[in-house]
Amino acid sequence: MAAARRFSLLDWLLFLLVLVAAGGARTWYLCEYADCGLAPRNAVLHVQATTESVIPPVAPGYRVCHDLIEQSVEQYAADQMESRQAIRWFHVVLGALTAGFCFLLARRAFTSSFVGLLAGLFYAADPFAVIATGEMGDGVLVGFLLMLALALGARAGQQGGALTSYLYGLSLAGLSLLRLATAPFAVVAILWFLLRSRELKFGWFYAILAFLGFISGLAPWGVQTYQDRHAPPPVVDAAWARIWEGNNPAATGGPMGADPVEILGPNRYKTLQDATRTDRYEEFTEDVLKEVSERPFETVQRRVVATWYFFTGKGDFSRTGLIDMSRATMLPPEWVPDALYCTLFGMLFLALIGWRWSYVWRHQSMPLQLAVFWIPLPYILSHADRLHGLRLPLDGPLLCLAALTIGCVLPGLGGRLLRGEEPAAEEEESPPPLATP
Repeated sequence: MAAARRFSLLDWLLFLLVLVAAGGARTWYLCEYADCGLAPRNAVLHVQATTESVIPPVAPGYRVCHDLIEQSVEQYAADQMESRQAIRWFHVVLGALTAGFCFLLARRAFTSSFVGLLAGLFYAADPFAVIATGEMGDGVLVGFLLMLALALGARAGQQGGALTSYLYGLSLAGLSLLRLATAPFAVVAILWFLLRSRELKFGWFYAILAFLGFISGLAPWGVQTYQDRHAPPPVVDAAWARIWEGNNPAATGGPMGADPVEILGPNRYKTLQDATRTDRYEEFTEDVLKEVSERPFETVQRRVVATWYFFTGKGDFSRTGLIDMSRATMLPPEWVPDALYCTLFGMLFLALIGWRWSYVWRHQSMPLQLAVFWIPLPYILSHADRLHGLRLPLDGPLLCLAALTIGCVLPGLGGRLLRGEEPAAEEEESPPPLATP
């Protein structure tokens, strides 16, 4: 594999353009539709749904981040802004950086500054990501860490680097702490890098650093949980309970089809919600296996529905139901639902083609390929939800693949991208030679 091109002045300018475009779009949205960040939590538009799950959340990352912001505001800026305003402006910064990471990932994965620019601008203008800026959900932060991990993984997989490798492992740990459903992807991504590092000079050293970053990021949570519960975090047991949510007689594959209390009964539901019990999930393993063996066709049908709900946030092709405007005090223009509809299905269509055409770039873009498969998998096996909070972090990778599709159909550039060829030496930007006396 040829060495990756160095960043040129043009690349830095394009990167800056992406940051400005993404930050400007999100700043405009907050000022126009969220009272510059001061709007009440339930008064803004929502593209993320609050999931009512049977299982209490066990990943602490998002709550810890919000607590840190709130404490900082109370200590240093209580007179200048409120905590919800600080959180939303923090989302603006994260959203702009996420667009920048889309540029970095696509540029490195497909060795094309043009594809990187398209990916960054696509994410900068993604209405789902822009609207999520005004919410208080975890989609913006999870999307930021996912794209950070993918950009670092693409660079570490091609060039190594001590700091890059360590930060790669640390970002995957942070991602797992924000959403436990991303833990399978994080584990697979670390294993991929351990294998890839064999092809790098000093790869064994980079592999150790990445693994240490991953472990050091998870260790504080594990130690704290063990001290509080006198048992390891209930990751595996909780996973069986999550799968049961999407594989019980009342499950639909999408949002829960009935009240959990009616399915479980009051006593069992109360036991399940008791966070001090370390064995409360074990009985669900048998329930899941029994349901799958007795109703295999219904199980497959639920998985299909869960896949559709994950990627579209709804159960049909209509233009309604893509956004929650029931509580918003500042309604958007009437064209917004149509824009969301066209963006969603255009992104999915182009990303599907780009995923197929990216096969020739699998060596350079493998972290991206892993995310497209492993991020949706836990929800497909259990159940998805209405609206787009579950899929929202995956919009960055999908838009990178959509940008590749656009690049592949352009004359000149498209032929090289479809063949998986590195740019010719004369096409690479390099500083002018030094003048000789």
